[in-house]
Amino acid sequence: MRAIDADALLAEYDRVHVGPPGGARKLIEDAPEVKPKVVAEIKIDGEALQKAVDEAVENIKAELVEQDWIPCKKPPTKNDAYLVTVHPDYVIPGGGQVDILVWVDDDWFYMVYDTKTARYQITRFPDPVIAWRSLPAPYKEDRNGSD
Repeated sequence: MRAIDADALLAEYDRVHVGPPGGARKLIEDAPEVKPKVVAEIKIDGEALQKAVDEAVENIKAELVEQDWIPCKKPPTKNDAYLVTVHPDYVIPGGGQVDILVWVDDDWFYMVYDTKTARYQITRFPDPVIAWRSLPAPYKEDRNGSD
């Protein structure tokens, strides 16, 4: 921690800004006292306030969960894998509307297993993606050994 010599600081301020020695201290001493102005007095029920704050926090959490999805009007900026929501008109019966795709250089791709070559092929995803979000963090087993 560095100690500050207040007298030396005021003397330097005088030298640079005010002029004669003691000017800065005089400015501080002559400054008018500012008193807070009471605009209104409100009586608050502590329990009701805590309940309102708790409800507000829960509402914000719920909104954040819903807002984790980002409309594709704002595409990802990083080449990476993402959860995506496919436009419902392009989902086959029994298929899921949420999938994992890879964003690479301004386009969506997915991997398809080719049984003839026994290899995965990376293919441009042809269907419209309407929203995306980062993949969730992986599951971490409880350190105590319980799930």
